[in-house]
Amino acid sequence: YQSMRGPLHIKPLIYLIPAGLFGILLFATCSGRADDAAAYNDSIISHQSKIISAFDTMDATLSDTASSVEKLEYAHIFLKDQVHNSIMALDSIGPFRKDPSLQKAARTLFYEYENMAGFEYNNLLQIALKPPYSITQTVIDSVKTLQDHLKVRSKKAQEAFTEEQVRFGKKYHLVFE
Repeated sequence: YQSMRGPLHIKPLIYLIPAGLFGILLFATCSGRADDAAAYNDSIISHQSKIISAFDTMDATLSDTASSVEKLEYAHIFLKDQVHNSIMALDSIGPFRKDPSLQKAARTLFYEYENMAGFEYNNLLQIALKPPYSITQTVIDSVKTLQDHLKVRSKKAQEAFTEEQVRFGKKYHLVFE
């Protein structure tokens, strides 16, 4: 009886060890994948933050009535360069583990930023460079229209990116703050 009892207790333990190791390995793999996905997302967000900062600088420069022509032009060039550099960085980052979904969404967002910098902000710059005596109510209205258009474009682009970011997070077990 003693000899039969020994193997019965050992046998389940022998089966539990590989199952436990598999569970630990699976948890570590999922945890590592989530950590990698979070780092990937953070990398994209760091580039987006640089672009947003360049937009903020451009907005502040446009709002400052004492800004020189050179300062206005520099802020616009800096904005366009920051967007371009961030798009290039997306190409170097590549897809996440052969999943290009977040990279594509970020690229679409960054291209929208590029279009805004090239069109609306270019128009705002041209208006800011006008002599004060040429600023009419029509010009003021066009600035308001451009600003409204920027808000709508920016909001739509950000919402589309955020939706894909949430899907990416669910796929790789991330929780966004």
